Amino acid sequence: MPGKKLTIGFAFDSPVEKETAGAESVSCEYEDSRTIDWLYGCLEKLGDVVRLPWGRESLVKLTDTDFDVIFNITEAGGGRNRESLVPALAEALAIPCTGTDAVGLGLSLDKYYSKVIAAHAGIPTPPFLRVDSPGELLEKRHVIEEIGYPLFVKPVTGGSSQGIRNSSRIENFQSLRSETGWIFEYCKDSALI
Repeated sequence: MPGKKLTIGFAFDSPVEKETAGAESVSCEYEDSRTIDWLYGCLEKLGDVVRLPWGRESLVKLTDTDFDVIFNITEAGGGRNRESLVPALAEALAIPCTGTDAVGLGLSLDKYYSKVIAAHAGIPTPPFLRVDSPGELLEKRHVIEEIGYPLFVKPVTGGSSQGIRNSSRIENFQSLRSETGWIFEYCKDSALI
């Protein structure tokens, strides 16, 4: 229908000001208010935009508004399926949603399962190992030694390079214990070696 303005749902997370967040903070996954305002301005050129900051109120708006499309940049909160939530709801409500679908986002956020599927499909990937606790790291030390150093370790579900730092490149088991300990404690995640 020519001339009809789109009704666009703009799904995003509450802004985090990067200057106050800290370089190693999980906030590196979230946009600041300047970026959100800029995106909103761009979307306004295409139609009527309804802000949907992640949370219960926006979920109600999502179900109660007749959107033509959802523009989604949410990380959402908690769990390994967090980035899949808005696309899954949009799909359930038959609303087109920009970006990757729920399955693709859920899979790509879990770096371990992404590597399992890539390896199964014949896509070359370096040897890898998932470790869920300090005790499991000790149990799997022989496997780690077989893989050999140097190694690289990162959180299994950290997006946007969250949890990757200079010390992520590992030269020995003592450094590996330290870095995986930091991932378990600080990132609240399993470690992908």
